[in-house]
Amino acid sequence: MRHSFSKRAKTYAEFSSVQKRIVERLLAPLACGCYGRVLDLGCGSGTVLKALPALGVEVDTFVGLDISAQMLSLHPTASPSAKSVRLECVDFENTEFVPSDLAISASSLQWAQNLAQVCGHLAQSCKRVALAIHTSASLHELHTFLNTHSPLREAKEVCGILEQSFKGFKQTMWVETFKQEFNDRESFLQQLKRGGLLGGGALPFGKAKSLKFNVPYHSLSYEAIFFIGELA
Repeated sequence: MRHSFSKRAKTYAEFSSVQKRIVERLLAPLACGCYGRVLDLGCGSGTVLKALPALGVEVDTFVGLDISAQMLSLHPTASPSAKSVRLECVDFENTEFVPSDLAISASSLQWAQNLAQVCGHLAQSCKRVALAIHTSASLHELHTFLNTHSPLREAKEVCGILEQSFKGFKQTMWVETFKQEFNDRESFLQQLKRGGLLGGGALPFGKAKSLKFNVPYHSLSYEAIFFIGELA
């Protein structure tokens, strides 16, 4: 997974319009808030930090964690919304979280091998969380055409893990679907390659050929579960 995200770091931002929409939707309930320490899991090239000024969010210390050094090289190291920004190249599944006022994760936790464990650690170390997690319904057009299974968890499983992990939190959770339209096959294929949800897996030759030349390219759908939790 580290190699997959590092390989496409320089082109990721160009193909992350859906990610920006998800971040905006996730952070909207946090508008005009002030937080001492904010933790961003899977911070990538900085979509979350870049969105904070427009929302009027103020942060003392912003800490971004990502497994890809190449992604972090594209991440801003300063922001009008944060007094200090620190970036760490780590695997958040094998990292002990420092107590924080707010933890954010936008479109990264779907790759956690043990989602319940990560959420449990967040519940123990953070006063508030804002999470957006893609489900197996994302890219369903592609999987239906290729007769393949999504590597992601189903919505019901994700919701169950979140509810259980954040039992002592006031919870707000909802599901949204985002759609992306394309005018040509090349843009569609580039989005699949660089957008981040295929997980870097290789298709058999026949399916790869069918994807390249025969797949309907007009649109892609993305389903994400949004979760806002605040320690009661």
